Amino acid sequence: MKASAFVMCGGLFADDNPSLDHVRGAMAALENARRSNLPVLAVVNRRSLRTDGVQFLTELGLITHVLDQTSPEASINTENGQNILFRTGGSANRLSEPPDVSVGILPLGVDATVSLDYAGQTDLLIDARSSPPNFDLGAIPPKINPGHTVPSLNVESVSGFTVVDIENRRISDTTFVEIEAVRSVQIQIDCNDLGQENLATQINRSIAPMLGKAPILHLELAGSVSRENWHTANPRKLVTAAAAVGTLVRLDLSKLLVDHPIAARRDRSSFLVHARRIADAMTSSTEDVAEQRAISSARNHVSATSRAHNTLETSP
Repeated sequence: MKASAFVMCGGLFADDNPSLDHVRGAMAALENARRSNLPVLAVVNRRSLRTDGVQFLTELGLITHVLDQTSPEASINTENGQNILFRTGGSANRLSEPPDVSVGILPLGVDATVSLDYAGQTDLLIDARSSPPNFDLGAIPPKINPGHTVPSLNVESVSGFTVVDIENRRISDTTFVEIEAVRSVQIQIDCNDLGQENLATQINRSIAPMLGKAPILHLELAGSVSRENWHTANPRKLVTAAAAVGTLVRLDLSKLLVDHPIAARRDRSSFLVHARRIADAMTSSTEDVAEQRAISSARNHVSATSRAHNTLETSP
């Protein structure tokens, strides 16, 4: 069965400055859609229209319809003769001649309290503001949260896309298809069981098979480790080296205790470990790339300041 339309909600790339390989990959996938005469809809805001490559890909004919604040509607005629109207939350027009199927879309960036004024004229509501996929076909109108296709920093999150089946002008079924190629990998290391091996050696040996293969690697360190042993790991060097081969390493230090001679006397762990732990928790709580970068920048600043003024670790 051939699809009638391909709908993308939100930015096309996770990075504001995608690599040439990522752009080429997107163009290749959209070119397949064009060869199949598959309409491609991009639901964006005005900023991403200018900066995310949507306008460029539209000019190339790889994106056939763009929905935003100024163009909130798009109509598609399918090969089987049905007319499908897509409308965003900003569209206030009442339909004088209803289409065969009306689809309302609440895209990313729309306030959570916003609802569709024309819900009574909608056959399907796509709410793209929530990441986890979820379907409620018994609602009026039927509602789906399509999920997301990009790799997620949340180890429990699943990346994929939602397929919606329409029969006789009704939503008959929905299926979430996981993209296994972007599935994250989780590795746990118990620092209490290092034996004679230092932490850096254990980490390198554990993650080596996954580097360049897993898009995101969640590395959880637990137990107790000496400050000297902790510094052999060099987290910044580890993350940088992994990124160079295409793997994003996310460190989970929530269960790690780094012993420090002075900190131990005060019954606390290393200040820098606490800073990284807090930053990791904050990063995991958001899917917004700009917020993740701001958190990372703040953590790096705290780390640099702490090392420049060693009294942060030694003062009472």
